[in-house]
Amino acid sequence: MKTQIKKLLTVTSVYFTLVFVMLASCGGDEPDAPNTDPTPVPPVSERTIDDVMADLLDKTSCTNPDETRMRLINEVQKYCDACPKSDYDTYYKLASASESSKMEHNTILGYYKKTLRRVAEEISSENVPAGKVAVWHLYNMGYVIKTPSHCFGIDLKHKDAAQLVPYIEFLCITHKHVDHYSDEMNEAMKIAGKPVYSNFLDNEYRITGKKTLKPAEGIEMVVSLADHSAELKNFCVTYQIDCGADTGNKIIYHIGDTYNAAQLSKTKPVDIFIPHGGINMNFTQVMNKIEPKVTLVSHINELSHAIDNYRWPYSKAFERVEQFNPRTAYVPVWGEKMIF
Repeated sequence: MKTQIKKLLTVTSVYFTLVFVMLASCGGDEPDAPNTDPTPVPPVSERTIDDVMADLLDKTSCTNPDETRMRLINEVQKYCDACPKSDYDTYYKLASASESSKMEHNTILGYYKKTLRRVAEEISSENVPAGKVAVWHLYNMGYVIKTPSHCFGIDLKHKDAAQLVPYIEFLCITHKHVDHYSDEMNEAMKIAGKPVYSNFLDNEYRITGKKTLKPAEGIEMVVSLADHSAELKNFCVTYQIDCGADTGNKIIYHIGDTYNAAQLSKTKPVDIFIPHGGINMNFTQVMNKIEPKVTLVSHINELSHAIDNYRWPYSKAFERVEQFNPRTAYVPVWGEKMIF
């Protein structure tokens, strides 16, 4: 398996590794980074992005990054690299369905669009068995978690994120950077009378320090503030969520873009740990403290970031996985469902 991953890294990561070294000291992504994308190179593939997406999500799993999956991820990366920040910014603001459809045709934006539709359909039909949790990776740091009796979201950023409001009971936001939340979804949640937890929205669910909350019957979450960078102190909310007795009390620990390892600690054994895979954090210290059963390396290919400015490619995520060995870590793709 290591040989297969190293082949991927050899092909795709030389340029991004150099960029990562230069930028790592910055401590994290910046929401208003300038658009300094190089001229995009269209992907060369005999198949459409729809074909690639279907094979990736239906025929492979992040829990088994075999040769087929790595080849497909390489193809997805080419489509990501062909989409500059300016295209994504333009697309995100489009209200016209016909204009959006033109930009989606055989581009990564088409995959992005269908990701949410797929996740919504699966959430509505998934019957989670006792003792399990279903976890969907939507995009960037966004996850939807469904238990046998509840469903909630964390950092759900997407052009169509508001379409998920009917399916979730509450929403958690880690911090006020636009790649981690949707104004439209926040407003739709407010209209629906559903809680949105954050440290910046002016509502009754605003988090100002460490506390234990009970957002739904049987679910308990410990929230705390942590640093995004040396400059942005206590800018992030971390969420340790006990998903309830009917899941076997599985614990999800989502830390957003937190970079300060010293501020992290577990209150119970952690089943699923969700960090920003490209953040400048002492991951050795964190993994020794948290000791998660599974880590989901996230914040990969955020299209609102310029290609050479904090848009971490899949190759960087797999480098992080190698650093975590022998601990278990996976790299999920947009739209992927996992059962734990």
